[in-house]
Amino acid sequence: MAARAEFWNNLKVDLGKTPVAVFDFSEREGETDLAVIGRPPTAREIYDLQTQGGGIFVAYLPQQFFDRLGLKPMAEFVSETPSLPPIYRALVTQQDKNIAPRFVTWLDLQEHKYGSKSPVETAQVCRALFEVLNKSPKMIDDELNDVFWRTFSLDGNVPLISGSPRLLQDRRGHTELLLTIAKELGLPQIAFTVETADRETFGSMRYDKARALAQKQGIPLVTGKQIMEYSAQI
Repeated sequence: MAARAEFWNNLKVDLGKTPVAVFDFSEREGETDLAVIGRPPTAREIYDLQTQGGGIFVAYLPQQFFDRLGLKPMAEFVSETPSLPPIYRALVTQQDKNIAPRFVTWLDLQEHKYGSKSPVETAQVCRALFEVLNKSPKMIDDELNDVFWRTFSLDGNVPLISGSPRLLQDRRGHTELLLTIAKELGLPQIAFTVETADRETFGSMRYDKARALAQKQGIPLVTGKQIMEYSAQI
């Protein structure tokens, strides 16, 4: 119990001031995400995540939030909508649910008229998304939908990824790991992240190099194994 409390307490202190590196599992993807968890990232943090990580910047949110908006992961939506042109269904691959992607949509702000994708505009989208999520428990569904669609547009630059409904009980990807961290720490269940690329191979960065990067940047590195071990959510 003492080790569990120390792990979460130390991580909560770190998350208030720095991103975190999260390595999933060697037997799964064997990949590392750099993430800001439970708060909106600054424009500088987004720039640093993108330059240090090298992957696509995305936002992770719980499926329960999307359920209230009537939004499903895109593959689910396409599979359950026979009226769509056949090309949509042809593009949906049948994958193991433990590894299948859970992309929902892309977002921008309605007020962004020119489609700028700089870290400044991206940070504005992230803050607005965080604020809507944070206020959503006090809204009825109709109010949440009205606020969401008045705030955001779908032709955006921030991809949204849904966590599995029961998080690590259903799927053990980075989405579920990062949202579990937020849930364990009592933070808003949202994470902004970039997959980290190896600067020599340009593939996914493995654990040993991720550990060296985290030490160099002065940020914590946690593993899926640690999260599974210390989580009360499983």
